[in-house]
Amino acid sequence: MIHAHTNFPGGSVRDLRVEGGVIRFAAVRHESVYSMWWQFALNGPGGPVRCIWESTDEVLGSDGLDLVVPVYTTAGGSWRRVDPRTCYHNPRVREFGFMVPTAAGETRVAYCYPYDWDRVEAFIADVAQQPGVTVREVGKSEGGRPFRVLKLGQGERHLWLTARHHAGETPGAYVLEGAVRELLQHPRWLASMTMHAAPAMDVDGVAEGWYGKEREPRDFNRDYCARPCRPEVRALMAYAEGIGKADLILDLHAPAPPDFSFLVPVKESSLSLQEWVATWEFGRMLDALAPRSCPVRVMDAQPGAMNWSGETMGQTSTGWFHRRFGAIAATLETTYHHSHDGRLVTPRGWLALGKAVAHAAAAQSGLRSRPDVADIELPRSRVPRFAHWQCVHWPQGVTLHEEGQWLEARSPNPDGYAWVFSPRVLAAEAARFRYEYAGPGGALAVHARGYDPDRDLSTGDTSLTTLELRPTRRPRTVTVASPDPWCQLFFRMKHLRGTLRLAVG
Repeated sequence: MIHAHTNFPGGSVRDLRVEGGVIRFAAVRHESVYSMWWQFALNGPGGPVRCIWESTDEVLGSDGLDLVVPVYTTAGGSWRRVDPRTCYHNPRVREFGFMVPTAAGETRVAYCYPYDWDRVEAFIADVAQQPGVTVREVGKSEGGRPFRVLKLGQGERHLWLTARHHAGETPGAYVLEGAVRELLQHPRWLASMTMHAAPAMDVDGVAEGWYGKEREPRDFNRDYCARPCRPEVRALMAYAEGIGKADLILDLHAPAPPDFSFLVPVKESSLSLQEWVATWEFGRMLDALAPRSCPVRVMDAQPGAMNWSGETMGQTSTGWFHRRFGAIAATLETTYHHSHDGRLVTPRGWLALGKAVAHAAAAQSGLRSRPDVADIELPRSRVPRFAHWQCVHWPQGVTLHEEGQWLEARSPNPDGYAWVFSPRVLAAEAARFRYEYAGPGGALAVHARGYDPDRDLSTGDTSLTTLELRPTRRPRTVTVASPDPWCQLFFRMKHLRGTLRLAVG
């Protein structure tokens, strides 16, 4: 008789049950749009057990679940992958199946290698004993748990690492640990560099075993605004303001199941060409230094990743650090499962990648020789740059052109799509725009994002106005509702088949 349960710290699934000797379960969403992370335990006499993960259509990137290989551990043993040959995904019935070779007693099973709250605590306690390291509790989570930041070194150049904005993205935690431990091996570097590291941004999510992406009321990594709702984000922003400097910030994440590891710069349209090149110079060094066990290749960068964030543009951790301190800023997405050459990644590979992060940061700071990156192509900036507008999403099938204060968007087919942003700050009573449209139809969604001019930050609140576009003979003026006394406007164009012209104010 086999028994399944989650009665341990970090245990987290829903609808867990045993049916005919088969374990069935679904991943917990917990205030999230998506599910992905899960962990449970099995107790029984031992032997192979079939497990079936249900409701897989909720998973971010569910079309890539064929590449998922879960992990398990028996009492006193280390975590390891299940046999990939036993894994299958059936999207028609929304199921993912695999076999677990259990032993007598307890076997734990997880989506990927865990990095539970106990390990976070043990890592912090261990590092705190090292010379030159301070641990500061800068806040509390909603659940009353401590939110802490590590500080290493005393140099003029400041490196920031954050992990677990999405609690279930465990590879980032290993990368952060690897970087911290490697820097501690180089006291000469730490005489010229200071590292600030936050190992667990979503403290409660890490402790409870949640996935955490797009957790209501606001994603942790979209909360860097004038009124953050997450205590940990609010505390980190205050701590960073107290330090007053950031030269490089890496926010450590894990991507959708089919993706390899890759770097994501700050929103491309908000970077100058010089900043774009500086970001990718770091990326090329990381490419050259990354281990074979967990490579990060510039060529694996995803143009679609530049389209993340929507009307919350600038409210990511990297966006805020870049805007506030002028930091070179990027998100490092580290694969849960496979590298580009098909090998399965392990914690050893993630820790080694963290070591490479430390060396790339040292090279970028001039503290060690730069690796040879001559054969690694520098990505070309492709987003259009304007004087009065910014692209939020890369235009698909749409040509954009700026004429003074006006932005013109042209699309020859109904699949035309673009999302643009006006940085102009408007008083609520003057939150209006003008438009002209020549074409058979289309739709325009206008997001008014609240703005705090004193702090030069969005407030985090938005309102939405939608329009069905019809041909105009002369410019039309539309006034939109603002959630705050001041706002900025975002325009999402869909199904354009003609020419749309926009001007704000």
